[in-house]
Amino acid sequence: MMLPLVLATVGVQAAQPPHSDGPIAAQERSIRLPRSCDAKAQQASLSNLSESDAAMLLTSAGSSPRIGKVTGGFSITGVCAPAVSSLFPAVVFGGTDFYGIAYPTFDSLIPTKPFSELPDPFTPPSTVRKLKGAKFELGGVLRYGGGIPFETHQRLSFWSNSSGSVIGLIDCLGSSATPPCTIGNILYRTKHRVRKVSYTPSMHSTYKQLRFWITERTGRQDYVEADYLAAPR
Repeated sequence: MMLPLVLATVGVQAAQPPHSDGPIAAQERSIRLPRSCDAKAQQASLSNLSESDAAMLLTSAGSSPRIGKVTGGFSITGVCAPAVSSLFPAVVFGGTDFYGIAYPTFDSLIPTKPFSELPDPFTPPSTVRKLKGAKFELGGVLRYGGGIPFETHQRLSFWSNSSGSVIGLIDCLGSSATPPCTIGNILYRTKHRVRKVSYTPSMHSTYKQLRFWITERTGRQDYVEADYLAAPR
């Protein structure tokens, strides 16, 4: 069931400077947005992603026995969905209005305070900057898109091109931000664009909860969760 978002009127940046960030971004910019994403016009809707629907967005690469099942998530659809500039730790429309998610149902957004994220100290060396897409049933060269410190000497990372994305691990000899680094296990591939990865450490479980922000070519924004078996302590 599609649920209208209870949002204030938010502005979408109408004019953007030229970009050189590749064909995926150019494709997203080609989607025409209304001048304002007014929730009263129901131009954006939030809906739950069932376990089976979420699993259709990600395909296991099969290179790690520690991958658990995809467990669910939510989607934002409608003409204002492409105006989402952040999906977690808060949903942001047009870069100005911040909303949290009502857990665990994913069925409503609640206003929240703006957040600021620390800059990522990791500069990907050439050894991990590119992947050959054909190896993962995706055409062309996949380029490093971002990541976060994960387990000891590892980063949970993603690589993307116009054919899709892959999610995997980078193994570093020193800390998670210190080379030399190599490509570790590849966890998932998707025909859509991964925008960000995150996770929740396991407090009372053997599994970590992986989180992925995925943008589909229609502009739909997907938040997907999956389990990952944590390393023994």
